[in-house]
Amino acid sequence: MQSWHLDSNDFWVVGFGAKLWRPALRRRYYILFDTITRHTVQVYPNSWIAILVPLNKGMWNLRFAIWPRQYLGQQLYIKVWIDEKKSLYRV
Repeated sequence: MQSWHLDSNDFWVVGFGAKLWRPALRRRYYILFDTITRHTVQVYPNSWIAILVPLNKGMWNLRFAIWPRQYLGQQLYIKVWIDEKKSLYRV
């Protein structure tokens, strides 16, 4: 099992499952209501997890929660960007 942590931001776990992820699983397995915000999530072997990140503009570090394994490159950056010139909600 691996624990992943998102620095300086929170997220919602909206789905998880075994084997490979496919777009068809969104409708069947995603929970888009009544979720809890988290900073750390556990991912089991041979499985996947889907997270929803809020529209909080910035660059966020998603990293493996065990510090000694950081040197293995088990981290990535999530860029959240909103172009203020375009409206998010079109009428």
